[in-house]
Amino acid sequence: MYHKLYEIEFKLHKYQYRAGVIVGKLIEKFKGFLNNNEPVVRIEDKKKKNIDNIREVAENYYRDGDYYCSEAIVKAFIEEFDLKLDDSAVGMASAFPVGIGGKGCTCGALTGATMMIGYFYGRREKGSKQVEKSMELSAKLYDEFVKNNKSTCCRVLTSGMKKGSKKHMDQCVRLTGEMAYKSAQIILDEM
Repeated sequence: MYHKLYEIEFKLHKYQYRAGVIVGKLIEKFKGFLNNNEPVVRIEDKKKKNIDNIREVAENYYRDGDYYCSEAIVKAFIEEFDLKLDDSAVGMASAFPVGIGGKGCTCGALTGATMMIGYFYGRREKGSKQVEKSMELSAKLYDEFVKNNKSTCCRVLTSGMKKGSKKHMDQCVRLTGEMAYKSAQIILDEM
C-alpha cells in the first residue's frame, strides 16, 4: 500500500512538473508575442479588404465637414475595421486638427494616422518593449509623409491658402485620405 501511494505521489509530482514546464513555456511565448512586436490588436482577414475603402471614407468625413483630419482617420478606422473602440477615441483625436489645436504645427492627418499605429502596436503595460514597434512604424509613416510632402507642419503645408478655401480643402482632404490609407497599409503589412 505504501509503495502504491509513493508511486501515485511520484506520478503527481511528475505531472505537476510537466504542467509547470508547459505553463512556463506558454508564459514565455506570450512574453515573446509582446516583445517580438506583434500587433496587440488583430484584424480578421475578411476585414483587411477594407483598406480599399478607408481612404474614401476618411476623405468624405473631412470633405463633408463631419470631422477634421485626425478625427476622420480615427473614425474611418473604427468603422472600416470594425474596431472595438467607441467614439471617445475620435474625441482624443479632436485636439490635433489644424496643426494641434489650430496652431499650425504637426499635420493632424499625420497625427491621426500615427494614433492608429499606436492603437495596433502600442504598449499596454509599463516597461513593455511593444513601444519600439509602434515607434518604428510611426517613423516609417512620418518618413513617407515627409518624402511626399516635404514638411509635416500644417502651416507650411497650407502656406498661401485661405483656411476653408477650395485649395485648402482639397489639400487637407488629400492628406487625410493618404494618411488613412498609408497607415492602414503599414499596419496590415506587419500582420
